Amino acid sequence: ALKMAKRLLEKYNLTQADIEGKFTDEALPGGTAEVRLRTIVKGNPSKEPPKQFERWWDLMAGTVAKNFDVKCYITRRKGVIVFYGILKNCQTAAFAYSLAFNFTHVNQRNYTVPEGEYEMRRMKRLTQASKGAYTANARRNYTLGVVNGLNQKVEETLREERAAKAKRERKILRLQYKLKTHQQLRNTKKHTIVTVTVIAMTLLTCVAIATMQWT
Repeated sequence: ALKMAKRLLEKYNLTQADIEGKFTDEALPGGTAEVRLRTIVKGNPSKEPPKQFERWWDLMAGTVAKNFDVKCYITRRKGVIVFYGILKNCQTAAFAYSLAFNFTHVNQRNYTVPEGEYEMRRMKRLTQASKGAYTANARRNYTLGVVNGLNQKVEETLREERAAKAKRERKILRLQYKLKTHQQLRNTKKHTIVTVTVIAMTLLTCVAIATMQWT
């Protein structure tokens, strides 16, 4: 997963989030995977951790963690998001988060307000903000919309998976019940045959004894 992430990041020139892992390839399947966030500053990925975390970063981390059934925490001072839980799930979650973060961050920086929107809202007195502040707010709303859509998709997928799992479990229970019932019927049949055989042998014995007495 890490090699694939590197190839994809290099292919799309998305290098501002670096995946770094602390993996435990021992007997226990637990481990962690880190994503070091690096934002674009003046057109280039920064070498230092971001000075301020944006709200959508940790919201997206929570959604990704939920999707891959792991937990996460954030070290804001270092600009690191850590996923922990089952090792393979952590690796996949870190890979997915890195791609999602890079994609959203680049689009956020490139997002522009539709032509004439700001002027129209300003004229109608729907906003008192400067054009720069209005654009910055629009970009924040864009990222929050992306995270909200991602969370809705994850919730939908998890509901479908839970429904499919419940359906499989019900099918297994029905098969187990049928097998149990079939076994019970076989046991009952065997018991009936044994009982009839015993009765028949008893009758034959009685007949034999009675015959010997009459002779």
